[in-house]
Amino acid sequence: MSRNGIRGIALIAAAAMLLTVGPVFIADARATEAQPGAEQAIETMIKAIKEDNAPIRNRMFFRLRDIGEPSVDPLIAAYAANNELPVRQYIINMLGWVGGEQAYEFISGKMTDQRAEIRQKAAEALCTIDDKRGIPLLIQALDDSDENVRIAAIVSLGVMEDPQAIEPLKKKLKDPSPRVAKFAENYLELLAITYPEAETGGE
Repeated sequence: MSRNGIRGIALIAAAAMLLTVGPVFIADARATEAQPGAEQAIETMIKAIKEDNAPIRNRMFFRLRDIGEPSVDPLIAAYAANNELPVRQYIINMLGWVGGEQAYEFISGKMTDQRAEIRQKAAEALCTIDDKRGIPLLIQALDDSDENVRIAAIVSLGVMEDPQAIEPLKKKLKDPSPRVAKFAENYLELLAITYPEAETGGE
């Protein structure tokens, strides 16, 4: 199987298994009316998150992706201004999709947040932003005290397909959490398609 093939399989598996704030990928419902700027889109997005209005939230997701890096500063400001966990989680997710240096620096800084839910979302976003500088941070997160953070790190490392993650992932086959060990096994199997050294040999 090609490298693109394994990446596709891993992305599908990640979407099915990861704990997420809510569905992001829906049909692009952007209408023809004038589109909001970054600040207005973020305000509308946050309101939709609080009201559990997925269609509006997702429209603003696509709008902010269209705006791109100019939305990073307002997103970071909105994170600081809102203490609600679902809002902060979604902003981290959004920054991962927008990308750029400032977004990467912000996300990587959240890998040591006191709240496990934020660390988990940051680990997922490091995969989305796909910056190889995040690999050591994700490897370190394999030893996080929270099993959901460890799982998010495993999935991100598997999707990013970096061979330096193979040995750290093998160590997770003996993780105290059976869930973590199973995720490690699954993603090592996927990596082994491209990297034979990822074979576990029944470990």
